[in-house]
Amino acid sequence: FISDVTQDKIITYINLSTAFTSANISVLKTMDSADISKVAQPDLREHTDWTNEIRSYNSILGAFAIMRLGGEKFMNYSQNFFSTLSHFNTVIESELNNSERPIGVDYFDLFKNDSYYKRIYQYINENITESVLEKIAKQEGQIIKKDPITGLIDLNCLKDVTYVVAVLYMYGVGEESRKKKVDGLIANKFSIDIKKDMREIIALCYGFNRGYAVFNKQYSLNNVREIVKYELNSQLDYYTIESIYQYVFNDNTRSEDFPFLDKWCPICQPNIELIKINQYIVLDKVIEAENIPFTSLSWIKNASNYLFKVVGNIEPFRQIIQKLLEIINDDLRRIIEGIKQEILSINKKYSESGKQITLIKDNYSRLENENYSINNSINKEIVQLKKAITNCNGSCQTISDRIKCVEQENQDLKNTLHGLLSKVKELTELTQQSNKKEKLSGKNTTSARGKKPLKTSSETEGTDLENIKGTLFNQKADASK
Repeated sequence: FISDVTQDKIITYINLSTAFTSANISVLKTMDSADISKVAQPDLREHTDWTNEIRSYNSILGAFAIMRLGGEKFMNYSQNFFSTLSHFNTVIESELNNSERPIGVDYFDLFKNDSYYKRIYQYINENITESVLEKIAKQEGQIIKKDPITGLIDLNCLKDVTYVVAVLYMYGVGEESRKKKVDGLIANKFSIDIKKDMREIIALCYGFNRGYAVFNKQYSLNNVREIVKYELNSQLDYYTIESIYQYVFNDNTRSEDFPFLDKWCPICQPNIELIKINQYIVLDKVIEAENIPFTSLSWIKNASNYLFKVVGNIEPFRQIIQKLLEIINDDLRRIIEGIKQEILSINKKYSESGKQITLIKDNYSRLENENYSINNSINKEIVQLKKAITNCNGSCQTISDRIKCVEQENQDLKNTLHGLLSKVKELTELTQQSNKKEKLSGKNTTSARGKKPLKTSSETEGTDLENIKGTLFNQKADASK
């Protein structure tokens, strides 16, 4: 920077949440000009599109940044972090050999799209969707089970690549819309919700899939802070970043030392005399390794090496300690050889049992999947039966309403019949009264000569009665219909 103000603004902006900055950044009031007249112009390269390289660089940086958190809570680097990093840089490999730390190749295969991780590589290089998850689950013969209310995937019933892809799908970072946020996993160093033997590979694959740039520089939960991004306060940080850069952009599979970095990058000065038995040093960083049980072979070996480092150069202890180390190492070799023979014997003895256990597990998994399918079929049938019952209830209600309607019509008819019968009764009584009057008076009513006789009141009433009976008959017939 050529200005204090510019430096403060940019560094403050970066330090807010994006990343860490080196303490060695300084302000230059003047800048010397360089003579480039004798510098040969580099050959123009046809390769001008660096999209794939930038994406790969971002992925591998993210893989190592998140993988570091995949160990136990007391560890500052996961168990296989440096073993994997050693395949990018021979200096890291030498540091591990000097500390007698094992070097594996498993995780490095992930970056080469090789061996077991070839199945994972094709998926962690793309956006994980539900269809991708279902595809890999089908290939491995596994079933994705979800909570019917929350929609969360039951991770415990999954394994292998399906398990890894399911975690990558379910946990989101930043503004991603997923069922859960990865913040809690990172803050707890992947110790919650993740199977213990899968923590490191999950952390590695998650960082690789999302890329370094998308993460915050640190995550906090319940007053516990976990740093994700490189703090740029040690030689190890610079070697990690530069080794990955050389691997991606310069096709340099394995780097060596970087003198141009050693001249100016910050270098920590750990006190070797304070190194504990379960600690070792890589470049300038003290590494917290796994806890070693007291009196175990590893503890004895580490203790002897530690003793030699502390007082091995002091006479007369040097020769005594050297002889002690030789005796201890001879005993250790004999003990280890005996243990190897016992292990071979045990493996041979229980190999058949292991096959039977595997067969039982496979059968159990198959039966569990069949049971899940059967339960799904039963649930579908129950839903169909419920729909049928609902439809039946609707039909029954319609019939019930019709019955009530008929009953009401029947009651109305009864009321009508009752009224007609009352009318008939009244007419009958009137007729009887009229007949009595005619008999008492002794009069006969006749019509004039040449004319039809007039109807008597009884005859008129009889006609009315017949009409009423006819009406009544017709209504009965209608009711019967």
